[in-house]
Amino acid sequence: MSVDNKPATLRNSSLKERFKVIFLSGHLRHFPRDERTLDIGCGWGFSLKINPGFYCVDADRACIEYLQSCGANAHLADVSAQLPFADSFFDNAFTHDVLEHLEEEEMLQLFEEARRVIRTGGHFMNIVPNKKGYDAGLDPAVGHKRFVTEREVMATAAKTGFAFEQSWTTPLPRWLGEQFTHNKLVTVCRAV
Repeated sequence: MSVDNKPATLRNSSLKERFKVIFLSGHLRHFPRDERTLDIGCGWGFSLKINPGFYCVDADRACIEYLQSCGANAHLADVSAQLPFADSFFDNAFTHDVLEHLEEEEMLQLFEEARRVIRTGGHFMNIVPNKKGYDAGLDPAVGHKRFVTEREVMATAAKTGFAFEQSWTTPLPRWLGEQFTHNKLVTVCRAV
């Protein structure tokens, strides 16, 4: 994928991009390539560097037009409203740095809609920033609305037809990662 159409602020050097793919996105390799997986809130499509077969959805028209021009299976949609897919269409879905941009009710709607489009037994992964990363995004241009905790993901999952399976932090362990702005909490739920 060419980065020429992206805003200058999102263009990375090939070395920085490679670093992000190798060291900061191992959690995205959790999904088998032969399963249909949806990136909810895909932005400019970083996840496609891990698996170009991911489906993508986002509310930003520029992002979706860019991804479509690159040949991605990308769809324009509000991530906290009805998604343009049939029931049980996907094996898996994930969000990456999305939940912290949503109000509590919007997050509940997103989980309900994710459950609708994920087959029973499929997985829903959510990646959110740690507290230091959340605080870094409080700039109005970034738009963080609230800090999302593991306990909140577990409670929302239970209300919407998911069973919480596991969590971990990446790329550093929780005790060390608390000092690192780019450390993330990864949660995985199974559709029941």
